Amino acid sequence: MFIINAFIFLIFILCVLMVGTLALQILAALFYSDTPKSSRNVLRRETSTAVLIPAHNEASVIENTVKGILAQLTEQDRLIVVADNCEDNTAEIAEKAGAEVIERKAEVLRGKGYALDFGIKYLQEIPPDTVIIIDADCEVGVGGINQLAVMTLKHDCPIQALYLMENVQGATLKQKVAEFAFLVKNYVRPLGMKMFGFPCQLMGTGMAFPWHVIKSSDLANGNIVEDMKMGVDLILVGKPALFYPDVKVTSLFPTENIVVTNQRKRWEHGHLEMILTQTPLLLFKGIKQLNFKLIMFSLDLAVLPLALLSILLFCFTLSTMIMSMLEGAAFYGAAFFIMTLIFTASVLVAWHQFGRNILTAKDLLAIPFYIISKLPLYLGFVTNKQSDWVKTKREENNKMDPDKNTSLNNRDKGL
Repeated sequence: MFIINAFIFLIFILCVLMVGTLALQILAALFYSDTPKSSRNVLRRETSTAVLIPAHNEASVIENTVKGILAQLTEQDRLIVVADNCEDNTAEIAEKAGAEVIERKAEVLRGKGYALDFGIKYLQEIPPDTVIIIDADCEVGVGGINQLAVMTLKHDCPIQALYLMENVQGATLKQKVAEFAFLVKNYVRPLGMKMFGFPCQLMGTGMAFPWHVIKSSDLANGNIVEDMKMGVDLILVGKPALFYPDVKVTSLFPTENIVVTNQRKRWEHGHLEMILTQTPLLLFKGIKQLNFKLIMFSLDLAVLPLALLSILLFCFTLSTMIMSMLEGAAFYGAAFFIMTLIFTASVLVAWHQFGRNILTAKDLLAIPFYIISKLPLYLGFVTNKQSDWVKTKREENNKMDPDKNTSLNNRDKGL
C-alpha cells in the first residue's frame, strides 16, 4: 500500500506542476496586447542575413517559399536552400526561382539537423551577421525577415517567430481540434512565457540566430525533434530563445491520414522522449543555480500534449475517487478532480480568447472523441516508439490558402 500511495503522490506532484504551468501561461497570455507600435514599421538594418532553408523532396512547395522570402531580402542578404538527399527536382526549381542552392547526399546521416549543419558549414566561408531558418513549406509575414534579423542582434540571442500550422478549407473536426491544440502550444503558451519574461521553446522554423550563436551549436544529429533539442542546448549555454509574435510564419497541415499520423507520431514521440531525458536534468540545474528562467523553461518543456494530459488527469481522477469511496480517504480524489477542473477551465479560456475562429462551441463536444482517437499513438510510445527522423510527405495541393492567412487580431477576437 505504501508503494501505491508513493506512486500516486508522485503523479499528483507532476500533475500539479504541469497543470499549474499551463494555467499560468494561459492566464498571462490574456494580458498581452498586440496593438501595433510605430517602431515596428521603421526597423532598419545595415547587417547581413542568411536565410537557410533545409529541403528534402520539396518540389511542390519550394518555389513559392523562395520567391516569398527573396522579396523581403536586401542586397547584402542571401537565401540558401540545402537540397538534402533529394530524389526530385527541388534543387533545380529552387535555383531557377533565385535561391543559392547547395546539395547534400548521405546514406546514413539523415535528418533536418544534418542538413542545417551542412548549411552552416557552407556559410562559414562568408559568415553573415544573422541566420534565419525557415522550413521549405512556410510563408513568412511581410517584413518578417527584417524584423527577426533586427531583434536577434538587438537582444544578442535566438528569436522565435510565431509559427502556426493551419488547415485548408473544409477540414474535418479532428483536423480543426489539432489546429487548436497547435495554436495553444505555439502561440498561447509561449505568449504566457513572454509576459513573465521567460524564454520559449524553439519551433523548427521562423528561428533567427546571431552568427556567433548558431555557428557553435550542435546541429549534426538525427533527433526527431531537433528544434526542441536545439532549444535545450542553447539555454544550457546561456542563450535561450525569446518569443517574438509580431512576425508570423505559417504552413498547412497535411490532409492525407497516413501523412498526418506519421507527422504526429514523430512530434509527440519526440516530445515525450525529450520530457523523459531532459526535464529532470534542466530542473535540477535550475534549482541548483536558482535560475528561474531555466526552471520555467524545464516546466514548460515538461507539460504533456493536451490530449495525453487530459487522459492522465481523467484516469487518476477516476481511480482515486474510487479508492476514496472504498477506503474513506478523499484527499487525492478531490485533489485530482480540482486539477481536472482547472485544466478544463484553462483550455476553455484559451479557446474563448484565441480559438473561436477554429472551433465552434458545438465542436468542443467532440474533443473527447479526438482524445480517445490518440490513445494508439501514445500506447505506441511504449510498444513501438519512433526514434528515426522521418520527413513529412508533401502533397501536391499543399499550397497556402489565402483565406487562411488571417491576422492574429481576428484570431484573438475569435472571428
